[in-house]
Amino acid sequence: ILIGLFLAVPVVLREIFWFVGPALERWQRRALIPIVFLSYLLFLGGVAFAYFLLLPLGLKFLIGFTPQGIQPMLSIDRFVGFSSVLIFSTGLIFQVPIIMLVLGLFRMVQRSYLVAQRRYAILISFVVAAVITPSVDIMTQSLLAGTLIVLFELGLVLMWMAERFTFSKNTEN
Repeated sequence: ILIGLFLAVPVVLREIFWFVGPALERWQRRALIPIVFLSYLLFLGGVAFAYFLLLPLGLKFLIGFTPQGIQPMLSIDRFVGFSSVLIFSTGLIFQVPIIMLVLGLFRMVQRSYLVAQRRYAILISFVVAAVITPSVDIMTQSLLAGTLIVLFELGLVLMWMAERFTFSKNTEN
């Protein structure tokens, strides 16, 4: 099911774009095309990050957590459940910069407000990382929280670029 979702994302995004597109101004439609493409790339980047970095660290911790002399019994259904939740949720977390960019482009949230609330974003990053990573491994949680903080900062940079773009567009008119 998850592989089907991964493969269906471009089609779903295209359908959403076709549905919302007529209600947008011309510059908004032009901005939305690279945003959709970047969103898909970030999702795939999040999936790769979880698969190649977070999942091995989490499994290493869980297997190393068993006492010596006891063989860990891994079942395929628990492994698939553990890995699919971690991979899919990390892919969704990588959408944070895109969500921030869209909110900034449509003037729903000001960048200055988010900069002022940065300390809460850091706290929320650690809470979300603790919820998403099913293990109590501090290394995996900190790695995911740090990534979330970097994604938040990337979102602030994208919002800054969007503000400059809309400011220059408004001065031309």
